[in-house]
Amino acid sequence: MTLEMPATSKTPQIMIVGAGLGEHMMGLLLEKINIPYQIFERSTPSRLDQMLCQSLKQLGLLEELKKISLPRPSLNLFHPDMKAIESIAMKGQKQA
Repeated sequence: MTLEMPATSKTPQIMIVGAGLGEHMMGLLLEKINIPYQIFERSTPSRLDQMLCQSLKQLGLLEELKKISLPRPSLNLFHPDMKAIESIAMKGQKQA
C-alpha cells in the first residue's frame, strides 16, 4: 500500500512531541514520504541520546540509522511556551 496525498492538498507540517524511539521512527517514516516535521523534547540532550542510542543498539538498529541519518547543524532549545532559549552549533556538522 502506497500513501499518496491528493494533488490539490498542501503538504502538512508535522510536530512530533517527545523524542523517544517511536517518535524517531515516525520521523523516519515522514522523511521517506517527504513530509516536513520537527521533533520536540524537553529532556536534556545527553540523557535523551543515552536512552535512545541504548534502545536502538539493543534492537540492532543503531548502525543502520547512522547510515541514513541527516546531519544536524544546530541544536535548538526552547522553553515550554516555545520561546527560543538558544541555538547551539554542532561542531563538524554541515547543512544537509
